[in-house]
Formats: sequence, C-alpha cells, structure tokens
Amino acid sequence: MNEPDELTRFLAELVAGVSDGEVTAAEVLAAPLPFSVLGVTSLAQLRLIDEVERAFDVDIDFPEDAADLRSLAVCLRRHGVQGPP
Repeated sequence: MNEPDELTRFLAELVAGVSDGEVTAAEVLAAPLPFSVLGVTSLAQLRLIDEVERAFDVDIDFPEDAADLRSLAVCLRRHGVQGPP
C-alpha cells in the first residue's frame, strides 16, 4: 500500500479536527470509505468544506467533490493544489 502524500495527510488531519474526536486521522487514512460511514456528521462535513475552501481558496461542491478523502484530494488537485497550504 502506498504511503499517503502530504496533501492527503493534511486533509485527514482536517477531517479529524472537524469531527470533534469521532474519528482520527489514522482512521480516515486507513479506511477508504465515505466520511458519513466513518462517523463524520453532516455538520462536521460542512465544517470540513469551509476549512478546505478557506485554506486553499477554492470552491468545493458538496457532497460531489467531498464524499470521502480520495474524492476531496482529487478535487483539490483539479484546482491545482499539490500540497498543504
């Protein structure tokens, strides 16, 4: 299995931060599942989108571009983001 890149690790930390302790960054990285399945509430997902949009100055379509860690990272790369801010 490939090691996650810096952007993916950064996003996993953001997910953990907005989830109020419901999931850890390690859990997000280990399980390629939708955020909702991991226990991230819809409110936490909206906070995640707000954080990502602020950090990277991009617009994210929720939930299309942010259903899981992989789709969020792919969306950011489409916007030209290569790593953490």
